[in-house]
Amino acid sequence: EIKLRFFKCEKYLNLLKSTLPEEDFEKIKKSQEEWEEYKEAQFRVAEIMLKKDGTMHQNVAVGLKSGIIEERAKELESFYNLWKL
Repeated sequence: EIKLRFFKCEKYLNLLKSTLPEEDFEKIKKSQEEWEEYKEAQFRVAEIMLKKDGTMHQNVAVGLKSGIIEERAKELESFYNLWKL
């Protein structure tokens, strides 16, 4: 599930790269790099749940991680769709 969301992010990054002027895409690229740092920090927080016993806590951690990536994928998709208008 997480891999599919990463794939969706990559898909829209590639579409943006192919449609935006290079200077504008560089801004998206910088934003993505900063988002990666945010994602890693949030993943560390989600991993706190993995310290607890039980599969419920593992599911919560995976859900948190998946949600973070899905949110970014939706942002990139939305930006791409608005750019195409």
